[in-house]
Amino acid sequence: MPYEHHGNHYIDNNLRIIYHIDTLCSNEKICMHWHKNIELLLVISGTLTVICDGIENTFKENDIAVINKYQLHEMLTSDDKCTYHCLIIWSDMYGRSFSELPNKSTAPAALDIYKRILNELNSQPNNFKDAVEGYCKVLLSIISREKSINIQEKIPNKKIELVKKTTEYIYDNFSGELTLDNISEYMNISKSYLCHIFKEVTGNTINQFLNIVRCTHAKAKLKSGECNVSESAYQSGFQNLSYFSKTYKKIFSHSPTDDLKINISTKQYIKQKGDYESPENVKT
Repeated sequence: MPYEHHGNHYIDNNLRIIYHIDTLCSNEKICMHWHKNIELLLVISGTLTVICDGIENTFKENDIAVINKYQLHEMLTSDDKCTYHCLIIWSDMYGRSFSELPNKSTAPAALDIYKRILNELNSQPNNFKDAVEGYCKVLLSIISREKSINIQEKIPNKKIELVKKTTEYIYDNFSGELTLDNISEYMNISKSYLCHIFKEVTGNTINQFLNIVRCTHAKAKLKSGECNVSESAYQSGFQNLSYFSKTYKKIFSHSPTDDLKINISTKQYIKQKGDYESPENVKT
């Protein structure tokens, strides 16, 4: 599964992590997806709701939300906006240890180690990569000692696995001509059953989910400055520009042109100032 785009990242394959800071607004949500690595979200402000394998939990400032590898998850907020750090730790850093961590950490020691990692990434002193890897393992160890707060009954695994496979196929093929017939044929099950299970688990129809994935990809293209509106639409799988604009506005409550204008304004500001503080350099 591809990692969703959240703007600026700190990515270092040698260090085997992804780090970024992100803001989620009330009219947005990170749609359902899953990864092969552990994801740790430290809430800075607001409240963050995370739904993992059908179980919903809400996290406040200084809470660490833990998303285990292979968990089907999505994020949203009921506040005007929620800001959080995201640290993704490659599974080959810790091997088979920490196969299933508690889904929440409120331990002061875990918060302290998380902030030490951020400081190392921000200041990058000598041997900071060794320090970050060491701190990551310590952080996972501390979290593993906490109790899970899951109290709801999980959705049966067969349904979760079906949706995981479906979302993986959609993420891999959304930029092409993808239809419900294509998807159900690939899954080798009836369209009606697939649609029923998908809506039960995700809360979205398959077509709604496909549009969210396509529009999220287009939004990333617009914010990166790589594409204009029509290019972002076609590269994201839309064949009709009018339908793209209508769908985009329905999902994000503003037009793709608005995001393009914001990107242009940001570039002009950066050019005038000559420098700016990127998200990965923000200190806590």
